[in-house]
Amino acid sequence: MLALFLAGLFWNCTKEGPQGPAGAQGAQGPQGAQGPTGPQGVPGNANVVLYNFASRTFTTLTSYQIAIDRGKVDSSIVLAYYNPSTEVATAWYPIPGLGNSGFFQSRSFIYQTTTSPSVYSLTVRLVNANGIGDYGTQVTWTKTRVFFIQATQLTTVREMAPPDVNDYYAVCRYYGIPTD
Repeated sequence: MLALFLAGLFWNCTKEGPQGPAGAQGAQGPQGAQGPTGPQGVPGNANVVLYNFASRTFTTLTSYQIAIDRGKVDSSIVLAYYNPSTEVATAWYPIPGLGNSGFFQSRSFIYQTTTSPSVYSLTVRLVNANGIGDYGTQVTWTKTRVFFIQATQLTTVREMAPPDVNDYYAVCRYYGIPTD
């Protein structure tokens, strides 16, 4: 018995041989169970449309034609930006706003030019920095971007006359504050 024990001990103490070749890929295991539902994410808004316009050179006035329906325009905020040719490609100026180098102001308005198909014109006018008179120097805008960010909820606001500030209860009612 002692001989068997010593033989087993000797046999287990020997070094391993060289590694053999890799085996074949095993079969795909079964699909696991569905995990728990995660928490609700932060509400967002994916209803954003971006229109990109190529370079243009103009003096005083330019217009961008945008094919978009009236419902989207009426329920969106419209934001426009331009990249002047005299700036790096990452410089964006808002429309309306003070222009690059402070030489002019840009002003804008949007209106529907045709109804079928629905096309809107975003018209931009350049005026002198002091707001008086058209800016008469030619400018080049390398890129212009116009965002339509559609609201996820529209609320009709009822207009109320301001409260009598001498009446505590009227002020509380106006601002929805409890009176107790």
